[in-house]
Amino acid sequence: MWLRRSSRWGYLCLANSGLSVARSGERGSGCLVSGGRLSFLHKRSRKRRRERQPGVPWEQLDSPKLLAGSRAAPSRLFRGSAVLSVAQSRSCLTSSSSSSSSSADHAGEECGEAALAACQRRRFLRSGGDEGKQTWASYLRGDHPAFGPLGVALKKNLATEWWEAVVVFREQVLGVEGPVRLEPAAGQGPLGESLRLVHPRTVGETLQEAGSDGEQPLAALQKMLAQSGMLRDNLLHGALEHYIDCLELVNQRLPFGIAQIGICFHPNDKNPMRTGERTMASLVWYNSARTAGQWLGYWLRQRLQWWRKFAISPSNFSSGAHNEEGRRGNNLYYNFPWGKETIETLQMLGDNELLQMYPGNVSRLYGRDGRKHVVPHVLSVNGNLDSGVLAYLYDSMQVSENGLTPKKALQRKVLKLHPCLAPIKVALDMGRGPAVELRQVCQELFKELLENEISVWPGYLETMQSSLEQLYTKYDEMGVLFTILISDATLENGLVQLRSRDTTLKETMHISRLKDFLIKYMSAAKNT
Repeated sequence: MWLRRSSRWGYLCLANSGLSVARSGERGSGCLVSGGRLSFLHKRSRKRRRERQPGVPWEQLDSPKLLAGSRAAPSRLFRGSAVLSVAQSRSCLTSSSSSSSSSADHAGEECGEAALAACQRRRFLRSGGDEGKQTWASYLRGDHPAFGPLGVALKKNLATEWWEAVVVFREQVLGVEGPVRLEPAAGQGPLGESLRLVHPRTVGETLQEAGSDGEQPLAALQKMLAQSGMLRDNLLHGALEHYIDCLELVNQRLPFGIAQIGICFHPNDKNPMRTGERTMASLVWYNSARTAGQWLGYWLRQRLQWWRKFAISPSNFSSGAHNEEGRRGNNLYYNFPWGKETIETLQMLGDNELLQMYPGNVSRLYGRDGRKHVVPHVLSVNGNLDSGVLAYLYDSMQVSENGLTPKKALQRKVLKLHPCLAPIKVALDMGRGPAVELRQVCQELFKELLENEISVWPGYLETMQSSLEQLYTKYDEMGVLFTILISDATLENGLVQLRSRDTTLKETMHISRLKDFLIKYMSAAKNT
């Protein structure tokens, strides 16, 4: 009776009252303990019954509350002197306070390389192949061969969370899309500062015509480039183009915002023959001049709080004021060991951009600020989602030291991404039993979870045999929240094994409860 309820402790076998702890690691293995050594556990069980609040069923004290608690270290989930802490979690990217600054920098570099290798091994980041060794700096510059499959899914989840926080759950923000190619008249900055979009055949024809007309080739090329379209380097132009349409949609009422997510291009400083790309998330906020400072402070607090919401170490996200050309603003940073990297910029632009975009049409720009009609000032909030993905990958990579062995090779690397950002929520795998029947159960559960928008990794399709520890190592580095093991016990009585990434605890649960448990878990994670 007690052993069934104690299964939430993850099949940990207590050999005695305080000397050692053993963990079962084979598929379908049980935990054999002599009855005499469980007497103190029965006392703890009776004590919990007495302490339980009247009317609260045992189901509410079961694994959903335990596993959905937090991403804290497993040692926080154990209580009492009879149970030993199996692992002590520490961040891979922070050093001990007692170490010197040089050793801390060296440790930070080693952890940074280990985190980068893990992200490349699990295909969050592409290694580049023959293009040379990639570093965190090259990824932050946008000088990399794009993200891998899991990195793309992570960036998509981050963009979805940004869109919900900025657009979906706000009354005054409208979402738009803008063209990647800008017309020459709409270009910002003199010739040479923006990337031009020119067909190679056009270049050849221009040089041929210049040779026949006696025109200098350089002058002909400059003239051609001045008439060519440009690739956007920010999303501000698209928001300004939609201003009048959106102003009419909100009935000329200020303030309001225009949001957009898209790819922007920039020159590659390291290799001029290549083009850098960044996925940017932009909010352009239109407000009156008298409230511009208040809105800058409001959005600074909102954006900093949003970035910290998904972080293991929220204090690594910070802000700093700047003043460029008399325009107030703030930068949001992530504190890497080598220094701060900008992930988002807030800038007060005044009304110059609107007046330059619509010359001679000032009357169409007026919005209502109470009883007054004014030309609004522009507040630009520009976030780099690529840098945000790298910051969260670096922030979430952690190492758990096994307290039962000093061997460094047995350290457990885990990517503790926030549940809302994790690309894969659940991994489905098979244990011992008839393969055909177990695969059918996995396929049906796969479909059911996908219908409820829970991403699933089909581990049951793997043909190479591997131990449970190897599977857990793989899924931990992939950031998978839960691993579900379907075995012959599922065919007999519908029970599956559910293992948590954050606590490493294993719980036996009926298969009919999985969907509701995972939905409640994700809902709780989104609302915290």
